[in-house]
Amino acid sequence: MIHKLTRKLFKVRILFSSIFIVGRSYLRKKDENRKSKIIYIDISRPEIYHRYFYNLCKYFILEDYEVFIKRSLRNIYYLKSNADASILFKENHLIIGKPSRYSDQFIIDDKMISPDYFDFIINPKIRENSYFVPIDFQQDIYFKSFWTHDFSNGKRYKSLFMAGNFGENYSNAYNEKLFNTINRYDVKTLIESLDCYKNLEVKDEFEFFEKVEDLSIYLIEKKNGYQIPPSKLFFYLSKFDFFFALPGMYMPISHNIIEAMSVGTIPFLQQSYADIFQPQLENGINCITYLGIEDLPKKIQYLFSLELNQIISLREEVIKFYLENLTPKSIVANIINPQNSKVYLMAEQYSVNQLSLKLEKNNNISDTLCN
Repeated sequence: MIHKLTRKLFKVRILFSSIFIVGRSYLRKKDENRKSKIIYIDISRPEIYHRYFYNLCKYFILEDYEVFIKRSLRNIYYLKSNADASILFKENHLIIGKPSRYSDQFIIDDKMISPDYFDFIINPKIRENSYFVPIDFQQDIYFKSFWTHDFSNGKRYKSLFMAGNFGENYSNAYNEKLFNTINRYDVKTLIESLDCYKNLEVKDEFEFFEKVEDLSIYLIEKKNGYQIPPSKLFFYLSKFDFFFALPGMYMPISHNIIEAMSVGTIPFLQQSYADIFQPQLENGINCITYLGIEDLPKKIQYLFSLELNQIISLREEVIKFYLENLTPKSIVANIINPQNSKVYLMAEQYSVNQLSLKLEKNNNISDTLCN
């Protein structure tokens, strides 16, 4: 009963706040356009993109655009109701309503952008003239500018590292069924049986790095008493040569691989995961891949056998890939590129569900034709 009442009060508060934002937008002066670069986002259901709508706006803000969004009480209510997307209103960079009709502006609307992020799995040809916006960092990292520090120097351990959740809720069938990728829980279970796996439970980074060794695997779980705060995540990532890029809960691709690559930590991931990137990550060039669960232990041994010059070469290519494809500057350039007829923006579980429905439909059609 108390929970329901609290939820209702939250919705009422969000509604009144949204009404205030919309009302205030009518008082905005018409000569508000202060910057030469203007983007107008006119999407009918921005809430389905939740955290990735925040990222979309943030990329343009970081590239010194003036960002306008559609004046819609409904849209603003749903955006403010989402913990991630609502950060946009805390930053106070958005302008509600259309820019001046005399402004030179770039428009993102429902014709241009799509949440069907995995359509290329059904129709690979669309990759040729479409752009798939990478999912990039978590919102707090952009919001609090944790990503702006330089972690390029210092000692690195020749080991595999990942921090996150590894519970049984990561054992669902989505990754294997839709993407032919082993789920995170099953990989973690196998890794725990290897001699190179080190199960560390520590209180802080000082204790952690006193125990770290080369040629080891460290999977740091949030439930083990110490959770790496976002403010120190890049510091941890920069201390390792290799990042164990395990898939997300419902799809392979996850923000953590982008965060690792931004500091030159080399991704170690399944080949089917690497193939999802656009452009695709290349084994032996900017990542090291394994084919499946049987191949995994052998590839870990290969990873740890790499010479220093090989590791340096891989790291240079990882940083090159990040700078050319995963920074706000490169993302904005691709979105506004007229050669891209369609832009696909991640909508996480919605995107996964759309893929599942389309694959099921295609399979039903194939079964009907065969019969």
